[in-house]
Order: sequence, then structure tokens, then C-alpha cells
Amino acid sequence: MNLEKNRYVDIIFSIFAFSFLIWLLVDYDSLVYSDHMPTGIAAKKMRTLLLLLDKAIGKFWSIFILFLLALPFFYRSVLKFREKKVQIEQEKLLSVGDWFKVDNNKVNIKKITSTKDGYSGYGEVEMGIINKVKETVRFSNIKINENRKVISGEVEVLNEGEHT
Repeated sequence: MNLEKNRYVDIIFSIFAFSFLIWLLVDYDSLVYSDHMPTGIAAKKMRTLLLLLDKAIGKFWSIFILFLLALPFFYRSVLKFREKKVQIEQEKLLSVGDWFKVDNNKVNIKKITSTKDGYSGYGEVEMGIINKVKETVRFSNIKINENRKVISGEVEVLNEGEHT
């Protein structure tokens, strides 16, 4: 789980979605009423949705509803982009038996070493909502904030054949 990479993927997707909404404002009629049918499944479903919204409530309200649906995603992406990376001193904050969070999953530390780039080691995480499964993870060069959330580094789930 490269957290930095996911952050930029969300931002790029937001830019594409926002560009699509602007394109709808500028070139709505040729997109909705074009002579050729789109080839992709998602494009066909989007065009069908636009046609239904257009017939039911009109151009302005169709674009307005799509904008309202996309607004929370844009807002979260902007907040992710603007959030500051607070780094605290790495003076033995984590040790064996402690925990940290990655994507709302709590990782219990089984083996850890502190380096100048952050912490590296192995741990266990319970994944799933109802049927929780314990998985072994390897983390490398992670840094945490004051809430014990990972702000940089990589955490990967090990296959069953790999050992710690």
C-alpha cells in the first residue's frame, strides 16, 4: 500500500471527473445526442443516465445533480492534497506489541527495527468486517503521525508461503 501513490491517483481522477463536468457544460448536446453509440460499458451507461436525466429534468438540473454527486469526492481530494505531513520525532515511539493504523486497519507489531528512513518490520492485521481474517504484513520505511496513522512508507500483505 503506497499511500502517496493513492493520494495522487485520487487527485488525477478528480481532475478527470471535474473536466468531464466542464465538458458537459460546454458541449452537452453533442455528448448526449451524438449519432454514434459509445463502445465502452461505462460510457454506454453514462450516456443512458444522461439521456434519462435530460428527458426527466432537463440540461441544467442534470448537470447540477451530477455536480452534487461528485462534490464530496472533489472536496476529499482537495483536502488530501492540501494536508500537511506532520512528522514527529522517531525516538522509539513504536516497539513490539504496539500498533499503528493503515487505511483504518490496526496493525499489531511483531518485529520492528528503527532506521533513519522510518520503521521496518513485520506485524499482523485483522482484515474484514464480519469474518475477520488475520494476515501477516511487512512494513518498510513507515513514518507515523501523532495519531499512530501511517503518513509515508509501504505496507504489504504477505502471501501464506512467505515467513517473517
